[in-house]
Amino acid sequence: LERTIKEPVNGNSLITTIDLNIQTIIDENIARFQEEHRDEEITGAGSQHTGVIVMNPQNGEILGMSDNFTYDLNNPWDLTKYYSQEEANTFSEKERLEKLNAIWQNFCITYTYEPGSTAKPFTVATGLETGKLKETYECDGVERIGGHDIKCSNRSGHGTETIEKAVMDSCNDALMGMAIDIGKEDFYKYQNIFNFGLKTNIDLPGEARTDGLIYTVDNTNLTSLATNSFGQNFNVTMVQLASAFSSLINGGYYYQPHLVRKIIDENGNTVQNVENSPLKQTISKQTSDTVKGYL
Repeated sequence: LERTIKEPVNGNSLITTIDLNIQTIIDENIARFQEEHRDEEITGAGSQHTGVIVMNPQNGEILGMSDNFTYDLNNPWDLTKYYSQEEANTFSEKERLEKLNAIWQNFCITYTYEPGSTAKPFTVATGLETGKLKETYECDGVERIGGHDIKCSNRSGHGTETIEKAVMDSCNDALMGMAIDIGKEDFYKYQNIFNFGLKTNIDLPGEARTDGLIYTVDNTNLTSLATNSFGQNFNVTMVQLASAFSSLINGGYYYQPHLVRKIIDENGNTVQNVENSPLKQTISKQTSDTVKGYL
């Protein structure tokens, strides 16, 4: 028997971008919200997933991020926070792993969803950037497109909508008109520019792919283009949306979202600084200022 002893080597430390106060506020409010709506969740009317991201739009730093599934890092296999011991005892090994994975995963980066009305400013920005928007649009509450009646939230219609008022009213009808004017080529070109369908490459594991959850010029149709204009019929991740939205309001600069600010060694010396330079410009500063004014 030959023994080889290797001396331990101290590892490096991560300095994160997380702000403890912001993170605490997020966690406390998610817990309070879930408790207030617990009865609704059981009946299916509450929130199955609640996620929050707070990001600095000027550099992509994540200041806080959490969801409603938390667990004890010292006892990560414990399910009793969400299921009684009697329930937990009935789970098969496969069911147990599925439920644990649901708790361990970070909803903000591993799950996808339809962005809904949060996508409307992107449609407006695309129209402004391409110069294809009219001054006003008419909303009568419904549009017949591709054989479908696609309705606005105001069933009786908003009437004449300026671009700004369409954002203020969150008017589906006006947004559909804008998308038709923009055309599918430019609409999906700018979806790509805003990084929808692409990973952000945030410095966390498990980021979901969404390339198969959005339309392209080749596979879209008038109905899809219309519904995409107000955030339905395609999927994003929370971190994808937050990163793209930051570029809408910061002058048009897209930053890679990140949680690591720098890496230091055991003596506190900096091993690596994380760069905060923008990856690209999505829209002009003029368009960004205009959209920000609308918002």
